[in-house]
Amino acid sequence: SSELHEPVEPPPEWPGQPQPADGGGEAQAAFRVRHRPVDQRRIADGVPVVMVGRDIGTVVTPDAGLKVYLDASAEERARRRWAELTARGEDVDYGAVLADLLRRDAYDAGREVAPLRAADDAVHVPTDGKTVEEIVNEVRTLADAVWAASEAH
Repeated sequence: SSELHEPVEPPPEWPGQPQPADGGGEAQAAFRVRHRPVDQRRIADGVPVVMVGRDIGTVVTPDAGLKVYLDASAEERARRRWAELTARGEDVDYGAVLADLLRRDAYDAGREVAPLRAADDAVHVPTDGKTVEEIVNEVRTLADAVWAASEAH
């Protein structure tokens, strides 16, 4: 069945998610957290599921039928975060948001356990300048094609 389920968590750079200033990358890199992908694997076992995370396709579900790597430039992600924060009435400097995001990216990419990287077989989807609806439609088209192909076999 191609029934879509709610995502486990929205992408980290979208509104409402912990951001670089929150220390999410450091907390997630804790050894006990990074070495517990079995719980997430159980969620994805045998059912169509959308999972979001920086190591889902490389560590948690390396054999998934479809892996999508959503990507946006640091400037785009900082712009999104800055817009979210200012819309909530917070007085934040775009340059500080960008610097914090770049620090988190460097930390996540360089960590020893489950570093940030796209799976070799992931479909790369650039998101700069796209709306959430456009991105969701693009990913859903990819998923529908994979599910249709798997049901044909």
